[in-house]
Amino acid sequence: MTYSDQTLAILHDAGWSEERRVPAEALRERLAAAGFVPHPAALAFLTRFEGLGFTHPSSKYEDGKNTCHFDLDRVIGQVDVDDIDDFSASVGTRLCPVGEINRGNSIVAIGEDGRVFSYYSPFIALQTRTVDEAIAHFLSEGKAIATRAYDGNPLSFA
Repeated sequence: MTYSDQTLAILHDAGWSEERRVPAEALRERLAAAGFVPHPAALAFLTRFEGLGFTHPSSKYEDGKNTCHFDLDRVIGQVDVDDIDDFSASVGTRLCPVGEINRGNSIVAIGEDGRVFSYYSPFIALQTRTVDEAIAHFLSEGKAIATRAYDGNPLSFA
């Protein structure tokens, strides 16, 4: 993936590099121990970005800054396995939590099909259609493709 200069600057400020890789097996074990199903799409993202937190420009907040993080220990403590299972059934793909966006107000979960979602009660939003687009999307204040109110029924994000 090629990133804009602004995205690269934010990534580098957080300690990221192109060569950065977190061992997938360690991630898989942490997720499974917490009751989540780690799948290749989530692991592909987490091997590159797990443990990092970012501050980036935002027009949403008065101070002009927004934050997001992809710290499994933090997100696992915030997410209920049953909720992830319910949301997975609703959106039609197995979800795996990977982080939080919008100053911790929205959980990020990656689908087994590569789509990236966020949720904040009672809404589920399709953020990107591929994992490769996700980090640039979050760091550039990208808008969700679609947002739906979750009521326990199947949701369409076509």
